[in-house]
Amino acid sequence: TYSTDVIATATDPAGYSASTSRTVQVDTEVDTPNVDAVTFVGGDVGRISMDNVVDNFEVGTFAGDGTEGTPAHTQSVDPVIGTEFTFSPAIPEGTHLVVRSSDAAGNASGTLVVLEDNATNATTIDQALGSSYDIQGLKFEYASDTNLTLNETQIMELSGTSDVLQVQGGADDTLTLSDATKQAQTQVIDGSTYDVYTVGDSGAVVVVEQDVNVII
Repeated sequence: TYSTDVIATATDPAGYSASTSRTVQVDTEVDTPNVDAVTFVGGDVGRISMDNVVDNFEVGTFAGDGTEGTPAHTQSVDPVIGTEFTFSPAIPEGTHLVVRSSDAAGNASGTLVVLEDNATNATTIDQALGSSYDIQGLKFEYASDTNLTLNETQIMELSGTSDVLQVQGGADDTLTLSDATKQAQTQVIDGSTYDVYTVGDSGAVVVVEQDVNVII
């Protein structure tokens, strides 16, 4: 993320001192896990894929009542497909997934994959606020008609130390942002264009894929 100089000085009892310095690289950047494919088996989720073979991944289940779990799965890495999780048994319909990634520097981030049609705050955001996950991404693409509302406090609680939330979805999804301002600039992430919104006055930021309907 940036470089900085570290200087160490030692002084002995006689008052003599010596110093040494070194330039080090500080890495605080983290990639939000991108689930780019979900394979359904009779309405349940049999497999998910991430377009990344470098980071370490973990996966958990997240039920509408706030119950967290670790599904039985096998993990594989393919240089073309990416990292895959295959679930046995398949994840029941309506259960959400949280995918967590960490890089070589230890930076970690999580994406909540919404898998419930007509999802609302009650079965997603309200429960996620009490979870143990650091959620910096919301993915609506694999459920229809998601309708969520986020305020500044919720965004900052979900996203941990970054205070930045990335939202992916389609034209059937609606996101209401309370006390938000749309910025003039956009961001391009993995080939998709996102609008940028600042929410409140504490530094909360939401980047939303342009297909999603946003109400401010």
